[in-house]
Amino acid sequence: MPFYPQGWTHWGFVVFRTTPYGGEHETKWAEFRRRWDAVIEEGLAPHRGSLAKVDRAIDLLEFQWVEQPGLEGVDAAEVARRFDELALPQGLATSACLMITPASMESVLSSPLPSSAPRRERQKIPFVVSVSQGTIARLPPLLGLGDEDVAGAEFKGYLNVAETALQEFYPIVALQMMDLHTLTTKFRHENDIWCSSGRWGVQHYVPSS
Repeated sequence: MPFYPQGWTHWGFVVFRTTPYGGEHETKWAEFRRRWDAVIEEGLAPHRGSLAKVDRAIDLLEFQWVEQPGLEGVDAAEVARRFDELALPQGLATSACLMITPASMESVLSSPLPSSAPRRERQKIPFVVSVSQGTIARLPPLLGLGDEDVAGAEFKGYLNVAETALQEFYPIVALQMMDLHTLTTKFRHENDIWCSSGRWGVQHYVPSS
């Protein structure tokens, strides 16, 4: 069920576009946006009409898209810096924003719709990159401990999140329920995708043959 605290005027994510701009890229971007909306709607549709407050939450969902040619090709650190500079209303002032990279854009365009089959039966799923706000502090070693002994020391400040998982992901970053690095504890590869907090909540990366 969509989550948002009572009294907020809207809720959702800031999304930065870092894919190429101009010409034929705009046509592909428009196709991406249509597919993105279709995936989001598939996740919301089962909840529509269930309760008035749920319908209200769906109506208040917002993705604030940041599209500037100067963002083309920038890395997660630059996205985090720009996110930090934004003055945002409460429902969008989360501890992480979203970033569309060429790889995540392609995943949305080329993956089958979630309704086509259970997630574990689909080799490709649509995902977005979540970027943690600010920089990750590098703690000095304590009592002779190295980086490998510091929780989250290897976390780079970003992770892949399934588009279908954004409803579950939102309260984590809106209420700062946990540090993002804890979501990657079951990751085997940086290209793994977080899908839920459940037992099978990670889609592991399989290199193409």
